[in-house]
Amino acid sequence: LHLISIVPPASPTAGYGLTLAESQVVLADPLELRVNIVKPNPDPMVAQVITHPCLVVGIESDATKHVRVVDDAGQLIGEVDASKGQ
Repeated sequence: LHLISIVPPASPTAGYGLTLAESQVVLADPLELRVNIVKPNPDPMVAQVITHPCLVVGIESDATKHVRVVDDAGQLIGEVDASKGQ
C-alpha cells in the first residue's frame, strides 16, 4: 500500500480543502490523480490563519510506480516516484 499525501501551497484563511475529482481512478503507470481545490465563499467571515489543507490517498497496486497530481484546471501540483518510497 502506498500512501500519497497531497499538500498544495499554504492558504491564507480557513475554508480551503481538497477533494478527488473522480470517484473512481483507473490504475495506470503513471497514475494521474485530479483534485479539486475547494475555496471558501467570498462573503462569509473566515478565520485569518495560514492553513495547509491536505488529502491522503491510498494506492494498493504495486504496478503503479509514478504518480502525478493535477488540479481541476490540469495544472501540475506535484509528482512522486512511488517505487522509491518517498
